[in-house]
Amino acid sequence: MSTPECIPDKSILKELRITQRLSSYVQVRILAFFGHISRRDNDSIELVVVQGRSKGTRSLGRSADP
Repeated sequence: MSTPECIPDKSILKELRITQRLSSYVQVRILAFFGHISRRDNDSIELVVVQGRSKGTRSLGRSADP
C-alpha cells in the first residue's frame, strides 16, 4: 500500500469553491438564535436557560453570624 498524498485544506476548499468556513456559518446561526430567544417573554423557559437567571430573594454569600 502506498502512502496517501497530503493535500492541504486550503487547496481542497479552493477546488470545491467553498468561500465560507462552516464554523463561521454556525456561529452566525447560533448568535441569531440567541437574539431570537432574548426577545421572548421573561417567563420563557428558553430565556431562563440561556440567561441562567432565576427569580429568588435569597442573597448570595455566607450568612452573617448573630
